[in-house]
Amino acid sequence: MLEEIIDNNGNVISTKKKNLISLQTNQDNKELNKKPTKLSFKKKLAYSLFTSFMFLYTSYMINKYYREHDDHLAPDKAHTTKCSYEIAYCLIKNFDDDGLKVNSLGFKGEEFQIEKAENIYRIVVLGGSTSFGDYPKYLEDILNSNVEPSKSNIRYEVINGAVRGYGSDEILKRFMHDVIPLKPDLVIYGPEWNDAFGCALLSTEERKTLNLFFSGLVDNESLRKLGPWYEKHIADFERNRDNRLENAKRVAIQVGDILGQKTYLLKRARDKLRTKLLSASNMDSLSHMDDYPPTHTLNNMSEIIKTCEVNNIKISLVTTHDDFEDFGNSVPWLPSCGIFFDMNDWCRYNRKSLNPSVRKLALEHNLILIDLERSFNAESSKRKYFASDDGKTGEFMHFNDLGNKKVAEIMFKTLWPYLKDPS
Repeated sequence: MLEEIIDNNGNVISTKKKNLISLQTNQDNKELNKKPTKLSFKKKLAYSLFTSFMFLYTSYMINKYYREHDDHLAPDKAHTTKCSYEIAYCLIKNFDDDGLKVNSLGFKGEEFQIEKAENIYRIVVLGGSTSFGDYPKYLEDILNSNVEPSKSNIRYEVINGAVRGYGSDEILKRFMHDVIPLKPDLVIYGPEWNDAFGCALLSTEERKTLNLFFSGLVDNESLRKLGPWYEKHIADFERNRDNRLENAKRVAIQVGDILGQKTYLLKRARDKLRTKLLSASNMDSLSHMDDYPPTHTLNNMSEIIKTCEVNNIKISLVTTHDDFEDFGNSVPWLPSCGIFFDMNDWCRYNRKSLNPSVRKLALEHNLILIDLERSFNAESSKRKYFASDDGKTGEFMHFNDLGNKKVAEIMFKTLWPYLKDPS
């Protein structure tokens, strides 16, 4: 039914459906006047849990994707925590992916028999990631190419017993459980980086005290109680504690480390933070680490030496190389250790403390010493042995393929006088 709307002169100016508009308006008013429905506590909790779950699940999947597709992290796939003895992780037996092959015994490379033949001279290389490259394979090739068939039917077998990330604690355990049963003729203890990088140099008490000291919760007397080395260098620790800028850097990096331990995206952000905050300035200048006693590393080395002597196994120690000059500032991380303040401290520890101690240990036990540090320092340029494929980027620790071949050559020249007539 239509209702006419008439102006003052009696003319119809519009029509509308009678009562329809007013009814609609009343309905709208009722909706507007309605009070919003309050969610119960259970529903709020359910929605919150669902939202949190979706956020965490999405973050997990993104993190998983990047971990699986990033070349730097790909090697982690070869590691497992299910080891046959008490150790953090080991290699997955029969692993074969991304160009890395692990045999059925858990060693990198091809299969070999536990019981060696009479004409086999067996060498096992121990170490972390710097020994996990291909120099053991190249060393085997060079050794066998120099054997004169007319004089000997000996064959050299070089087994790569290194595992990425292993420090002297893990190296010692692997030696005892996996290497001794192989009855090697010679063991090479490769370059040692990870005790410093993983902070295995410090006891639990030292770590705790240093954290409290840099947090301002304990005084100098607590450092003195840690021993004469700390007392001697207490001024260095005071200076770094009181330097607000350096302390802020340290706190920022520690927070980044905590957040980045499990989450790959945050780890990348942490690495960028390190790059901005840390520098390689004053490389190879004097440092409080020049006279640091690497007791922990030397004790584990000594235990391996003693076990080799008991089992009639020769052992060769290796000094630790570096190329801090070319790549010290390009590496975005530092040891998360309270005794290292910058890259220079790590450089000096390696050159002035660790390597001289290894040389002394080899001399005391009349061992074969492969002095990688001095051999590489004799080169006019070390960059080519550490640079990435582009020739520009790289880092001071791990060798490229050319570097692995160079290591094999250095080891051969040192070892051959002792091995060319193993009988």
